[in-house]
Amino acid sequence: MQNTTSVIPKQPQSLLARILHFFFYASLLGILFVSKLPSATGPILVFKKNFLAGAESFFRFQDPGLPYAIFKTGLARTGGTATFLTDRPYDPKDPAVEQLQAAQGSLAPLLLNPLPTENKAFIFCSREVIAQARMQGTGYRPVVILADGKMIAEKIT
Repeated sequence: MQNTTSVIPKQPQSLLARILHFFFYASLLGILFVSKLPSATGPILVFKKNFLAGAESFFRFQDPGLPYAIFKTGLARTGGTATFLTDRPYDPKDPAVEQLQAAQGSLAPLLLNPLPTENKAFIFCSREVIAQARMQGTGYRPVVILADGKMIAEKIT
């Protein structure tokens, strides 16, 4: 038996194709070396400086639990659990349940109950009229008024 190998014939590139490739890549390199990038001073450096310094409060505006930080003043008085009331009664299928989840994440050691069974409650409504109606319907009275529709309440005994 004879050993035979197949030889792949080389296809010579035409001189014109090589010249076009050379000019194409030479022009790309020329554009890269000649062009100037815009200066990156200003906001980019401020973000970089705060990020590298670990300044967490600088990036706090992106926190979904930021609106619920007003309730941190009442944490010492609430114990371990509190009711969280919003504009609408709690329904697990309601898209507004994300409000409860964001508040729970912000007030982490405290356990928030969406049902009106706890002695203390955090009321987070869009207007004070709605907050008053929700408190009357669930049996709470305001203790600390934090903002329009935002308050800490306690159960009426």
